Amino acid sequence: MCPDRGVQRGRPGRRCDRHTPRSDAACDERGRPGGAPARALPVGGEYPGRALIASARLDAPWDRRFDCAVRPGLAVICVFLATVPAAHALCTANASPQVACKIKTTKKPKVRITRDGYGVPHVKARSLYDVGYGMGQAQAQDRLFQMELVRKSATGNVAELFGRDFLSGDADARRQFYSDEELQYLVSTVSCPIQTLVQGFVDGVNAYVDAIYADASLANVPHEFFFVPTGIRLQGNGTIPSGVRYTVESFGSTEVYKPDKWRTTDVAAIGVLLAGRFGSGGGRQLRQAALLNYLAAKLGDATAARQVFEDVRWVSDPNATTTVPKSGAINKVKGGKTPTPIADATPAVTPRPFADLLALLVPPSALADVKRDPYRAQHDFLRTVAPSTVLRGLRAANRMEREAKELNRKFGVFIKSGSNSWLVSPTRSASKKALLWGGPQEGYGNPNIDVEMYINSKAMHAGGMMIAGVPGVLIGQTNKFAFTTTSGEIDNSTLFVETLQSPAAPEPQAADAQYQFLLNGSYASMDRRTETFHYAGEDSSKPAAYAPAGPALNDGPLLFNVFRVNDCDAAHFHGFVMEFDLAASPPRAFTYKTAYWKNESSTVQGFLEYGLDKDFDQFQESVHKVVSLHNFFFADQKGNIAYWSAGARPAFPDGFDDRLPADGTGSQEWGTHPGGARYVPFSKSLLSVNPTQGWLTNWNTKPADKPYVFEGNSHDEHWGEVYRSQRMEFLLQNSQTMSLKDVEEIERDVGTMDGSTDTIRAAAPTLVPFIQQAYANLQAASDPLVGPSTHPSLAQVMQILGDWNAYLADTSQIFANGHYNPAYNPSRGQPGMSIFFQWWYALKQNLWGGGMPGAVYIGTVDFTDGSIDGNDYLGETTYNMLLHLLRGPASGVPQGYAGDYFGGHKDQILVESMNDAIALLSGADPLPEMGFGTCAGTSDAVHGFGTADPTQWGWQPPQDLDFDCLDDFASNLLALGTKPTTFGKAPSENRSTYMQALELGKPIRGENVIPPGQSGFIRHLGPFMGEADPHMGDQADLFRTFTYKPMLLGSK
Repeated sequence: MCPDRGVQRGRPGRRCDRHTPRSDAACDERGRPGGAPARALPVGGEYPGRALIASARLDAPWDRRFDCAVRPGLAVICVFLATVPAAHALCTANASPQVACKIKTTKKPKVRITRDGYGVPHVKARSLYDVGYGMGQAQAQDRLFQMELVRKSATGNVAELFGRDFLSGDADARRQFYSDEELQYLVSTVSCPIQTLVQGFVDGVNAYVDAIYADASLANVPHEFFFVPTGIRLQGNGTIPSGVRYTVESFGSTEVYKPDKWRTTDVAAIGVLLAGRFGSGGGRQLRQAALLNYLAAKLGDATAARQVFEDVRWVSDPNATTTVPKSGAINKVKGGKTPTPIADATPAVTPRPFADLLALLVPPSALADVKRDPYRAQHDFLRTVAPSTVLRGLRAANRMEREAKELNRKFGVFIKSGSNSWLVSPTRSASKKALLWGGPQEGYGNPNIDVEMYINSKAMHAGGMMIAGVPGVLIGQTNKFAFTTTSGEIDNSTLFVETLQSPAAPEPQAADAQYQFLLNGSYASMDRRTETFHYAGEDSSKPAAYAPAGPALNDGPLLFNVFRVNDCDAAHFHGFVMEFDLAASPPRAFTYKTAYWKNESSTVQGFLEYGLDKDFDQFQESVHKVVSLHNFFFADQKGNIAYWSAGARPAFPDGFDDRLPADGTGSQEWGTHPGGARYVPFSKSLLSVNPTQGWLTNWNTKPADKPYVFEGNSHDEHWGEVYRSQRMEFLLQNSQTMSLKDVEEIERDVGTMDGSTDTIRAAAPTLVPFIQQAYANLQAASDPLVGPSTHPSLAQVMQILGDWNAYLADTSQIFANGHYNPAYNPSRGQPGMSIFFQWWYALKQNLWGGGMPGAVYIGTVDFTDGSIDGNDYLGETTYNMLLHLLRGPASGVPQGYAGDYFGGHKDQILVESMNDAIALLSGADPLPEMGFGTCAGTSDAVHGFGTADPTQWGWQPPQDLDFDCLDDFASNLLALGTKPTTFGKAPSENRSTYMQALELGKPIRGENVIPPGQSGFIRHLGPFMGEADPHMGDQADLFRTFTYKPMLLGSK
């Protein structure tokens, strides 16, 4: 039976499940006894006796080994794994404890699915199992093909369909994530209501699949499944491999692909992938170690290299904008308990710049006159790691990232991009009701990664955005509150360099490969498991074998070793091995540790509870369960608005520099927090509720200025004084009577920012004055760079740039009549935007990139010299770094480099970059940083305007989204023969994958859009003939025109 949370923690307590009659007051709707306040599951931590459990027999039939509700209509007791015969130990040192549940299935689920005018499903169901069942049915109706590819990606089985080229990505999935039995364990750790929901979901998917294949017409089998068998056979040998998770069915002369049964572990695998893609922080340590080595080699001066590194990758900028206000962050909660943030524990290490990064680069004997390095132990160790070893690890990390992005492009697999949100309190709302905006940024395709659905049930009354393959509302509303999320970017990981015993086995992918790693003065064996991969093009009659260089066509299945370090030891586990350097002396390996390892089920638990929660207190309780990094935003009908930065906060060791790899030999193990917990929730200290300022906003922004908040994902601006979320702050600060329409107009403002990695428009208000001052200085000096005879357009361009910058701040134009002016356009059509965009990239090239083509480089630190290590580090430079140089000692991070980056020519570089931008824009050649890929797999360019008149250079974003490119998340060839559609194109700019705006009145009023549409279904009409569901693209025009449709949750 399903215990309450006290029972989960091994304490006595009543047992409840969601199907207990409501007349029994001992149980509430969330499975808690007597409606008593639920106890939050601890984040990580240790539990007595949970280091090892017996694993399942790997040869046992699937349904006998693991699944619960295998026969509808029966209540089945599920005690996962622990009751089956043991084959070997399964490590669960970092996982939550198991929960034994009584899951009551339904022989004839009480489910009714209707659809609105945009094809969005509305599920009416009786029990929670029925809710899950209806979700599974509705998702399968709309996205079965997409769900299949997401499932293949999450479980590392893409090569079963698409051949040997995808084995590397499959290996990465199984290396980074979990075995089937580990996934089974994770399923067993969520609460009984969530287990019930998940079981209902997979049963609903499976029932739908069985039904559409039982129909002789095959009318509802996706068009793509008629092509897949041919694609499998074309991989080289014309056969269908065996041992795979699908079948190829014959219907007369027609072959049709059929997915195998969905399992609860498939949902777990997708949830794990979701947590890893959107909830991880860190992972750039190798890139930054390589940058430091590059600077030392390039500059030939260890001290200068240290200084430049500090300028590029500062630890903390005290002037950085934050989501949590610096004052008035928490005020009384209406109708709930006002949270009290936990006291900030003494940080393990004071986050200040290196006193001596020189230790990495020169012998200690040369450091007598340098202050002591607070990170000395780590740096002493890193000095022993050869640059070639760092580069080997970096190549592996780059390959994994590149292939993950390719999986995202091809198969709709999630990868972090960015997301934004803002909240407005009733005191600043025109309607005196709280307002919420949510805009997750996960990429685009047709179909969308996301799917929309609404649930009307006694068990759940919620709706909004889901992700195909997951049975829960991840962003949306209940009938009492609304919520959304963005990815967090705090560092919650460590990349360890392991020292191996020598001699080491020369090849990791061999039957006898085993390695000993050094820990606390002695060597211990790495954990190893062997995975078997099947792939299209294999000869399944041959035995599985290792193939370090990859199998050849007609080889048998592939054996692959996955290594981990200390997986069963909560104190010393280092995670999976991402790469070896066995030629190094001593041999090395790189491992990657995260704070949520084998506890992603706690994140799934938190997310899936949001649709079940009833109020602020329950929602906050669910937030605290989330162990991967996510920011959450909440607004309710009572007028509360709230923000939490969630995730498991590790106890980094004393002397730890999170920017660089750590010593894996025992000197830098994670510790415990005061009280003994290995992890505590960030959300208990990084939060704001009903702030005095009356609004909150976040675009992956720094949560708060705390000593334990390090940025882990510095993939764009790097947290600093300039950040993209500042535009939202500016607009919210300057509107006292915000309406729902205003909320949507703010999205039009910030959504039309450039979609470049740097989000360049955000820096204009700060940097344009420096350009103007440099121009004025050169005018005063009669410098030829500003001469009208040689640069006739420069004066006019500077005037346009200044006018545009003033326009960005002109609240009289932005908020005409007290509300956002629909005629106001800060980007589109603005020549100033085009000018500033091209100036920034010219400036980076002139200052840090060796100069523009054909020009003499006058800067002093070139980040693009590929002759040193084959890498280009220009992407590490940011406009906050430039701001620090321009502001000098007044900057939050004063320049550390003793030299002059500008080489004595600051004004000249700033203005010459403007001249370079003018040349680019007035010409007709392709413009830098403006190209994009096409449906055909080619690339397209955006060209200069071909005129010297700068008033004609109005910014027009590239039309990089082609909604008529069907199945672009996989291969548009799978949609071959589909009747042409007219869904059209659109610019992605800096917009969101799904967008929602809600006003928290009674009832809640919400509007949203999920471009280009709800459906992903292409109907098969015959050989090489298909027809796209019209709901694949009926929201494309809403997206193009910044308009929205109503969210129709309806009455309970």
